[in-house]
Formats: sequence, structure tokens, C-alpha cells
Amino acid sequence: MPSIVDAMLADLCRDPRAALNRRPAKRDRDGRELERESVFSALDIRRGRHISGRAPIRKTLTRPGLATRPGDTLPGARVEDLVDQVEHRSLAAIEDADLRTATLAESPWSDDYWPVYLGGLGQRYADRKFPLSADWQKNHTYIQNHPVRDILASDDPTAIGRLSPAEKYDLLVGDPRMSLTSSMWAEGQRHHDRDREVEVWMGIGHGWAAASCALPRPLHMVEALAADGRALRFYPADIKALASLLWARTATPSRFVGGRCEAAPLTDASGTNPDTFHLALVNQLGVARRSLIIDATHDYEVWNQPVHAYRYELFNPQSLRHAPTLAGARAPVREFDRDHFCSHRGPHTAAVVGVMMEVTYVRPSIPTHAGQDDPSRDQLRSVRYLYDLELDVAGAIIGGEWYTNKHPDFLWMPAPEARACTPADALVDDTWPRDRPLPESWRGLAWHSSAGANPCPLAAIVEALIERART
Repeated sequence: MPSIVDAMLADLCRDPRAALNRRPAKRDRDGRELERESVFSALDIRRGRHISGRAPIRKTLTRPGLATRPGDTLPGARVEDLVDQVEHRSLAAIEDADLRTATLAESPWSDDYWPVYLGGLGQRYADRKFPLSADWQKNHTYIQNHPVRDILASDDPTAIGRLSPAEKYDLLVGDPRMSLTSSMWAEGQRHHDRDREVEVWMGIGHGWAAASCALPRPLHMVEALAADGRALRFYPADIKALASLLWARTATPSRFVGGRCEAAPLTDASGTNPDTFHLALVNQLGVARRSLIIDATHDYEVWNQPVHAYRYELFNPQSLRHAPTLAGARAPVREFDRDHFCSHRGPHTAAVVGVMMEVTYVRPSIPTHAGQDDPSRDQLRSVRYLYDLELDVAGAIIGGEWYTNKHPDFLWMPAPEARACTPADALVDDTWPRDRPLPESWRGLAWHSSAGANPCPLAAIVEALIERART
């Protein structure tokens, strides 16, 4: 890490403007730098769709009624608005607690963002003949030409196993109208009728991110009986899909900090403050041992990535050299004569310390019919940021400045005890034996939930599938 820090600082010294505007490189598990990973085409980026696409997600995360503490105002700017507990506020306290690095015992699980243009949860991802076309109409036509009733009539268990997560759910609950599946394709139809296209970024990535932080990982395939007694196989990817949709479609308490997202990334000075970012990572992952969700670079790449680990090193902002100790990284303000951000420093700033932070996060994955799931299958990426932190005379972190323009725009996470559930879940008062189809009472509630204005699976069913997938 010291050599990495010095290399990044050397780039900053050679060409500060280029270094500030450079997109932070993404790396895989082995540290190999990757090409850009984006769902946006070059035309989408020129049109600014990667920016406008954030608006509905941000609106969802910050809608009124999601604050979980008296006096909360969302979106917030303070670390208290986000994390479960704030135990450390100074770099010295963080050092004493040995929290320069932290890794969760298990990563939040990877899942697809189930894009609308592929039919959402209506996508037959295991069917090799499914087009997977960028044209929503071609994907929809394939489903119309190969309806569920024909596949069921074939009595081919392999073909039935390749049905989409939504189709399996509708068969499980015995819905003759296939309401959840129909709603998946209807969403794409609306966009296609209006715009003659379905934008590839549209999906439920925010639902996956929240569900992967809040719900246990489905570990293996589950066999369940459909309403007609037929055997259905729910693979981990199917169960994750239903969980992601549940968390995307229900009003679940969440916490959020961050700035505006309407301006172009290269000119927008808003976003998460470095001090909030640093204290959130340390106190949430290091102390609370729970993930949070970041927009990793505030650019054209996919946002909503659950964090799995962090580690950081210090540097002296005056010398722009790696510093192994806090004392060596500390630049008193009165001696900091090369401070490019001096006009922005808070009046109570006594010293400034440089930080190189490496964050490891989970990114979306392509669904497969793997019968088992474990953390080794997760798609992990890492990214590095440079920033400094302002310290007061007591050493508390009170502010900071980014040395990387493309930095996290917002941070959020589901509230600690949040449960995503539908109104119908309050009426569930029966049990679902493992060797029986769903009770009729569950089926009726599931039909109601799937056919409503905001169609989604019944939480009781999703949670039962996860429990069975872990035992």
C-alpha cells in the first residue's frame, strides 16, 4: 500500500488537474485493473442519461416517511444520519481501535439488477434460446411465442426449471393470471410504447443492494410444490431475484447521506463529504460490522454497490508522501503553505491529514442455475480514493477535501431492524409445511400483492424460501 499511495501522489504532483479528473480505476479480486463497467452506451453518456437515471433512485431512497429517528431529515449530511452508531470521531481513536482496515465476515451477496429491457424477473435467464437482446420487443416476443402453458404441457422438468423467477412464483402461488410475470413485462411495455425503447439501466439494483445487506444469503436450491402439486426448483438466483424485487417495491426505512445528482460529474461539487465518508466506513463496517451502500464513482457506471471491506493509509498533504504514522501525516494548518483548498477550510481546523482509502464492494452478477451459492461467487471490485481530513485541536475529524473529483455521490443503507413487507403480510397467520403447496390463505394474499399498484412477492414467501435455502 505505501508504494501505491506514493504512486497516486506522484500523479497528483505531475498533473493535478488530470489527477483530480481521472476516473478511479476498478480492480478485481486479484488487483487487476479493469475496463470501465457500464450499462450505458456512449450515446447515453453524451445525453446525460447516467445522471438523470439517478433521480428516480434518489427520490425512492429519500422519500418522506423513511426517516427512522426523531428529527431526521433526509437526505442528511452528517454521519449520524447514516450509521448504526458513531463510536469513533478521531483518527487517533480509530488507530487505537486498530480500525485502519475492516472486512465483513461475509460479503453481501451478488445478484443481477434484473433490467427492465430483459423483462425484469420475467427473464428466462437459464434458457439458452432466450434472446438477451438489447431490444425489449425481441425478448418479449420470445416469451409470447413460448408461453408457460406450453412448457407445462410438455411435462419436461428441465424446461420447467428454466422458467423465470416470476413465472415460478406465479406457479407457486397458483395465480391463473400470472400477475407478477405480467407486471414485469407490462413495465417494459409502458416504456416501449412511450419512448420506442427501454433504457438498459432501468432495473432494481437498489432493491438488490438493500436485500443483500438485510437478508441472509440463499445457500442452495430449494424444491417446493406448486399450487397444482407440480415440483418447482428455486435456485439461489431465483430466490435472490424475488428478494431484490421485494426490497425494491416496498417502502422500507432507510438512511441516506449525499449531495445533488443533477449536475455533470466533472462540474458538480456536491456529494458525500470526505469526513462523513471516512467516519461512516469506519463506524459502520469496523464497529457495527454491517454494510452500507455507495455510489462508487458518481459517473456513468452502475451505482448502488454494497461495501464489503475497506483499508486505508495516511500521507502528509504538505510533502505529498506516504506517512506510516498519524504524527507523520499531520500537517499543521499554520505550516501548510501548499494547501490548494485553504479558502475552504473550516475556522476550527488545526491540522490536515491525507488519506488513501481503498474500498471493496459487491457488484451485480449474471444469474445462473448454480445449485449452491457462497461468497466465492460474489463479484467483488475495489476502488481507491484520495482525500484529506481536517482535525480540530482535540484531533476530532471536522471536515475534509477530495483529491478525486469522481468520488461517492451518496451513501445509504436499510435501517438496522428494517423488514421489507407488503400490506398483505400483516394478514399471514398460517404456516407453510415443507412437503405441502402453499396454504390457500397465503395464495390469496400473494395474488393480492402481485396484482396491486406496486406488484411484488409476499415477504413471507421470500423469507420462507431463504430459510429453506439455508437449512
